[in-house]
Amino acid sequence: MVRTGTGAVHLNGIKGAAEAETGTGVVQATGVAGDLKIHTGTGAISVEASSSSAIEARTGTGTVKLRDVRGSLRIHTGTGQISVEGEPKSTWELAAGNGEIGLRFPPAASFNLDARSQHGTVTVNRKTIDGSTTKNRVQGKVGSGGPTVDAQTGSGHIQVD
Repeated sequence: MVRTGTGAVHLNGIKGAAEAETGTGVVQATGVAGDLKIHTGTGAISVEASSSSAIEARTGTGTVKLRDVRGSLRIHTGTGQISVEGEPKSTWELAAGNGEIGLRFPPAASFNLDARSQHGTVTVNRKTIDGSTTKNRVQGKVGSGGPTVDAQTGSGHIQVD
């Protein structure tokens, strides 16, 4: 575990589980092969090219950006944007108290979606959704269905591409 009160944390090429915590500061992780846990009080979180089986990321205030992920996700930000690119192979849970959520999947990805915004809209740019759609909630099967992708925000827009 890497822990700092104030300051940035960089994790690169770790072949096992990793954990990072900072009160104030950015956490960046690239190429982590084991489970990954990240917590910041205030600060952005960035994860790229992770073959982690599970990623857990929490920040009180800050953006969370993940690229090229496939394992399970559990992401929470009190205030800040969440952006995820990848293909779910197990459950993804994303929650923002106040912030937008952007999800980008490969064209052939299949999953079960539950996306909702208390004070915003939900937009899904996928050809096939078998389920229900309203202005602020989309529930249903994308493609042939699969792992659950659960995205919720109190205030903000959700975009699924």
